[in-house]
Amino acid sequence: MLRNKVLLYDGSEVSSQVVESEGALRWASWRPDGSEALMVGNNGTILAYSVDKRGVRNVSSPVKANLRGVEFSPDGRLAVIVGNSGTILLLSDLLRRLESATSSNLRRVAWKPDGSGALIVGNEGAAYFLASRGLKRVYGVGNNLRSAAWHPKEDYAVVVGNSVKATLAGLVPAPGFYRFDTDSFFLTQIRQTSPETPKDLTCVSWKPDGSQCIIVGYDQTWQTSELYFFDGKSVSASDWKEENLLPTGFAWHPSGRYGLIVTGGVNRGETGMVLSYDGVKPSVIHREPDYNISCVTWNPRGDYALILGSRGARSFSA
Repeated sequence: MLRNKVLLYDGSEVSSQVVESEGALRWASWRPDGSEALMVGNNGTILAYSVDKRGVRNVSSPVKANLRGVEFSPDGRLAVIVGNSGTILLLSDLLRRLESATSSNLRRVAWKPDGSGALIVGNEGAAYFLASRGLKRVYGVGNNLRSAAWHPKEDYAVVVGNSVKATLAGLVPAPGFYRFDTDSFFLTQIRQTSPETPKDLTCVSWKPDGSQCIIVGYDQTWQTSELYFFDGKSVSASDWKEENLLPTGFAWHPSGRYGLIVTGGVNRGETGMVLSYDGVKPSVIHREPDYNISCVTWNPRGDYALILGSRGARSFSA
């Protein structure tokens, strides 16, 4: 069994709980009513966590693949879980595996706010839209996609990823910012005002009112933190560049007043950090020695943020 840390931030302090599981915990999603969170990770690990009871229960998994992303539908009736080797699981009253059209590692899933479907993204340009009629391919890119987020009010999503892609000639530059519109089923490049550099963009999150989108990641050449803004038209870079600080996640508080950034490390057992960001400059509010942090997600009520850390996995493994 592997030791993980489940951290809770209530707006003033961080508490922690050790959770043992078959694999490192990597991502989590809250039920819309805030009653519990579903946590997924390596070796097919699926756990349900209740803040009120501070309890963890195991959800029997039909797979041993490393699971990387999960998100509940807006009505809370269905959770989509994705992972390596094209794994897609659907959890409602029962947990079942969906036949996938890819063997690529899938990274994240993002539900449309109206609940009509979910966008799934992953490595090697894998992108699919899951709706009642099934799984439909989204085309346009070949690089590794890391994260996706829907605009809260408009009918499009922002998708981010690795700004290099592997070809027969080796690694070549690739755009890292994309837009997905359901009427086209193509990912289109978003204009970037700052110079293109090799970077891994790990998370994208819309402010709840839709006024701004934050993207975090790291520069692959200099190993420095990266933070970008998307205003609906173009992407601009902030001047926040900290050495050996590698963001893995970002989540806005439901009020939109501030957000939390979490970080991991290149190696096992580094110190993960939690930073608060109010639109000026990120500031460290917590350090967790020996644990790479891979996820932060706010309870929909806004009273807690759930943060996942693990000793046993690199935060940036493919």
